[in-house]
Amino acid sequence: MPKALDGVYFTRRSRQSLAAVNAATDPGARLAHKQLAAAYDALANPPELALIEKSAANDAKADQAAIGLADDQQRDALASWANDGGTK
Repeated sequence: MPKALDGVYFTRRSRQSLAAVNAATDPGARLAHKQLAAAYDALANPPELALIEKSAANDAKADQAAIGLADDQQRDALASWANDGGTK
C-alpha cells in the first residue's frame, strides 16, 4: 500500500475533518466534514482488518487450548505409566 494510503494517513485526515466540523459555522459544511471524517475513519479501520485480528486471536486461543490438551494427555499418560510400575 502506498505510504499516503495507510491507516495513519486516514486517521490524520479523519481528525482534521473533525476539527473542521468544530470550526465550521455553516450546517452544510459541518455535515460535509462529519461525513468526510466518517469515511476516513472507515478507511483507517477497515472491517477486513478487524476480521483478520479476530481470526489471529482465535488461532492463538486454539493453539493455547491444544497445548493445554497435550499437557493434560501427557500428565495422564505419565500417571498411568507410574501406576503400571514405571518409575519417574
